[in-house]
Amino acid sequence: MLFAKVGYNSFGVLNVREEFLQQYPTYVQRVIKAYEKARLWIIANPDDAAAILAEAAKIDIAIAKNQLTQRTALRPEDGAGVPGPLLHAALAGVVPVLIEEKIAKPGSDPAKSLEELIDSAPALAATK
Repeated sequence: MLFAKVGYNSFGVLNVREEFLQQYPTYVQRVIKAYEKARLWIIANPDDAAAILAEAAKIDIAIAKNQLTQRTALRPEDGAGVPGPLLHAALAGVVPVLIEEKIAKPGSDPAKSLEELIDSAPALAATK
């Protein structure tokens, strides 16, 4: 590994289009609850989770353990599975790059889009 800083890891998030969320809120809640149940199980059973991952991905157990403990944010202190300030801060760091590298469309406002992007309400409702 050439460089590793856990703080630079990206977040894994579930995304849903607003239209789908409005039309099928029960399905969205069901998926979030299933992911949260799995996340909590992995936290409580790290060795079993690593063994399952290693077998399914056909990778060494040490790599699976590293993925689950160092590279994936599953820890309870990471916001209990709810998108919030940590995710916002990680994505906010991308906004200047989008503008500077002219990746964002002319006239768009990536900072404003970011403010509209993260809605923790569905996750909060599902993880109560």
